[in-house]
Amino acid sequence: MDIVKSIRDAPYESMLARREVNFNVEKKALDIVKQFLIKKKLVLYGGMAMDMAFRLKGSRLYDPADNKLEDYDFYSPDPINDAYELADILHKEGFPEVNAINALHVTTMRVRLGTKAVADISYIPPNIFKVIPTLKFKDPTSNDTYIIINPLFQRIDLHESLTEPVRDAPTEVYFNRFAKDIKRFRMLDELYPIEEYLPKKYPKINLVDVIIPELSDILWVGYISYAIHCMQLTELYESSSKKIQDKHREMFENILQLNITKLDSDSQDLYVQIPKSRESEPLTMYADDFPDIVKKLQKQYQLKISYYNTYLDRSRPRTIKLAGKQNFEIFDNARSTKTYIDVKVCGQSMKGASIQLTLMYFLQRYFEHDNQIHLIYYHHTLQIVKLTELLLVDIAEEKPESIRKQFLNKQMDNLTMFICKKWYGKYNLGDSFSIQMQYVVS
Repeated sequence: MDIVKSIRDAPYESMLARREVNFNVEKKALDIVKQFLIKKKLVLYGGMAMDMAFRLKGSRLYDPADNKLEDYDFYSPDPINDAYELADILHKEGFPEVNAINALHVTTMRVRLGTKAVADISYIPPNIFKVIPTLKFKDPTSNDTYIIINPLFQRIDLHESLTEPVRDAPTEVYFNRFAKDIKRFRMLDELYPIEEYLPKKYPKINLVDVIIPELSDILWVGYISYAIHCMQLTELYESSSKKIQDKHREMFENILQLNITKLDSDSQDLYVQIPKSRESEPLTMYADDFPDIVKKLQKQYQLKISYYNTYLDRSRPRTIKLAGKQNFEIFDNARSTKTYIDVKVCGQSMKGASIQLTLMYFLQRYFEHDNQIHLIYYHHTLQIVKLTELLLVDIAEEKPESIRKQFLNKQMDNLTMFICKKWYGKYNLGDSFSIQMQYVVS
């Protein structure tokens, strides 16, 4: 195993990259891309932005001795025109086979030399582009100053990747970037811990009971999925020995100290507790057949309906908001799959979404509404993951060695804190499917 790892980590890829026939041509093209995004004050994201953010903290994502050429990923409020403008600049500079096409993600344009990508330009609405959190990084070797996405915001992309492990076949996340994204998240969480962004004093959170409507074939997320994670954590904690409970009591009580969100029921209805606010917090779900769900909710609640388009890839999919005495959000799950497991809540069956989906939801909602309550929920959800791992390790240690692996596998199969084994969604095509079909010769 060590031999395989040493071979995998050897700098052969870097050596090959340096000896590529078009290495110098691509390097010059990337220099032009760099000046383009700096001049237009566009926001760098992805691996390169993460590396720069880590360097601000004295660490790195990429080995400085690596000669592999990384393309630039950046946000723009006008990616189509920016892509064509950049392609024209490269063409006028004499670079061969310049083209600008749709990338695999529907909201991204790609600029290439032949088939080699030099820039991915992703759409972000102008009103959001103006307020997204950024950092500035000055490259000590070139004195160039980049605008890079704040690492807290970039967590959204990593959570999104982990919510759809089989997305974009045949380059599924499982095989294409799973290990890479987990590594990046751990580094990001260590160098830019979420605690740095939390309010010094938590706001008072008043809770209100809300009836969960009976809907079939939908996947609840947000406050309901959070409540399911809390329920499972409590069951795991209470099933452990007194020694283990005493060891982790402080962390467990800190997670539940706000009495945030729980599920309950009376003889007929299932309730969830959600924060009481001036504008009612929504109950949120993913749905494959959203028109049917809208009709059912509209009939029951008499709601005002608004539609919103996709942005930021699919961290914010096409959304239907229903406003009334109780607000609802429906995320269109067309062409995608989300992981879940079946859970029993007060005797009723529900689909429990993967905790990665809950994390993405609260963090995205924090940036959308600038409400500290959503960041607090995000932090507590992360703590649920960490405590679950600690509890399982300690509980397994008390088991006979011969059954530890079997015990851990069974627990991970039945807890929403891990990558769940069931898939919600009729089709696993992804937005990239419609893009790829444009290039299929009939």
